[in-house]
Amino acid sequence: MRQEAYDIAVIGAGPAGAMAAKTAAELGADVIVLERKTVPGVPERCGGMVSEEQLATLFPIEQHWMRNRLTLIRFHIPNGNSYAINFPKITTLILDRTRFDQWLVSAAESAGATIQTDCLATGLCHDDNSNIAGVNVLRDEDSFPVKARVVIGADGIEMRSGRWANLKTSIPHTDAFSSHRMLIRGIHESQNEAHFVLNNEFAPCGYLWLFPRGDSVFNAGIVMKQSRFPARTAKQNLKTYLTTIYGSYELLHESSGGLYSHPPFVKPVGNGILLAGDCAGHINPFHFGGIFPALMAGKLAGETAVQALHDPANYQKHLDGYTDQITSAFGREHEQYYRMQKLATMMSDHALNRSGDLMRRLPFQLRTPITMALSLFLANPVVTSRMIKEKLKLQ
Repeated sequence: MRQEAYDIAVIGAGPAGAMAAKTAAELGADVIVLERKTVPGVPERCGGMVSEEQLATLFPIEQHWMRNRLTLIRFHIPNGNSYAINFPKITTLILDRTRFDQWLVSAAESAGATIQTDCLATGLCHDDNSNIAGVNVLRDEDSFPVKARVVIGADGIEMRSGRWANLKTSIPHTDAFSSHRMLIRGIHESQNEAHFVLNNEFAPCGYLWLFPRGDSVFNAGIVMKQSRFPARTAKQNLKTYLTTIYGSYELLHESSGGLYSHPPFVKPVGNGILLAGDCAGHINPFHFGGIFPALMAGKLAGETAVQALHDPANYQKHLDGYTDQITSAFGREHEQYYRMQKLATMMSDHALNRSGDLMRRLPFQLRTPITMALSLFLANPVVTSRMIKEKLKLQ
């Protein structure tokens, strides 16, 4: 890597970082991506669910990183009943995140970006005026600066780049969730339905998921509020649920992690730095999906950085405009989802059963996300009242 100066240095080669690098390189910028892993995308750490329609707005769908295309999404409630939801005009894909992440990194490299793996970012470097001027890195026990005119932090949930830039990226503990994910086989479920389990006994203030990947392999996972169930971990709850429902199964792989429910940070911009993806709060606060927000934020960050480089007189003005772009792209929607998630944590299993039974009485064509939200509100008057009050505050 010993070129010492680049137009843009990107910290992290996940979806946000690789997309930022790809976008900026395609626009002619000299870009380097600093990735601490040896192989990007390993291990997989999410369910891989994303809307085909959203993804297709960014690039063509490629079959080799698409595991499955689902026809139904089914919700299971505590009393043992379930109902399928009709998502009109939305097709759900299950991605092979390892293949997808590596494809995106290769696309960035093909566009002209330099990809440097086994390279740990340890901090930001500054010029004589205290402006951010690059990234300090550690590679092969050698520490040195990588100079850059713009830094894009895309280093994931650890959020180190934001802290280094003294940006407000702290997450309150009440917004923190535990997660565990497993690849399993040996259970009998449909290969074209995604399953979400709403049950506070197993996933307090969260949910369990079961996504078919094809070839009888399932991605099973859980996201839950550990503080509400300190006696058992997310891993223990997931395994207890799978054993209770399916008996035995074959475990192929598993991993644990953390998530958060929080709207995008107020200002993911500093003097010479942009934040994108998980490290900027770009996760859907309601269902914790982060693939598409990360890709969109990476694209906007790459475009914004190049605009700033092409107009030095208005360099920081261009960077500051990134915040408004994020707000327009998905920020306002995520603010609403955050309020919904806060209120959803109040839902008892009794309310979830009432809501689910209301949904089961509706014809399939009427079982939409909107009617599901309405059923939840009708099932719990306290939540309905709180939601109305929150809505009035926004007006």
